[in-house]
Amino acid sequence: MKKQFKIILLLSFVLFLSSCGNQPKDDLSIGLNAVITEIDEKQEMLTVKDNPEDGIFGDHSVIDAKNTPVIYCDYKTGKVIDIDFSDLKTGDEIIVNIRSSELKKLSDDKSEKNLKVEQIQLSTQR
Repeated sequence: MKKQFKIILLLSFVLFLSSCGNQPKDDLSIGLNAVITEIDEKQEMLTVKDNPEDGIFGDHSVIDAKNTPVIYCDYKTGKVIDIDFSDLKTGDEIIVNIRSSELKKLSDDKSEKNLKVEQIQLSTQR
């Protein structure tokens, strides 16, 4: 009886470990540059295009910025502060942190979903 219990316990443990190891990897891409072309303050959406140095977003990508932290870093002092979505302006350069699963939406022509980013940093100095 004890031997059967140990075997069942061991099999349960192996099953548990195998189920934990099969989670998909969703890497975070840090520091993707973009320029704001339109702002929808009501829905907190940003339409962005590529910064001249990067080729990720194309001429028209929409970012859903609801509940997304927005920060500003003063490059002279190194001070980082939280800012509001309303502080962003058309023409501002931003840096976004985005997951690889969201970046895949950019290559899918049929995808009409908006991109969800982890963080937005205002890179235009004020």
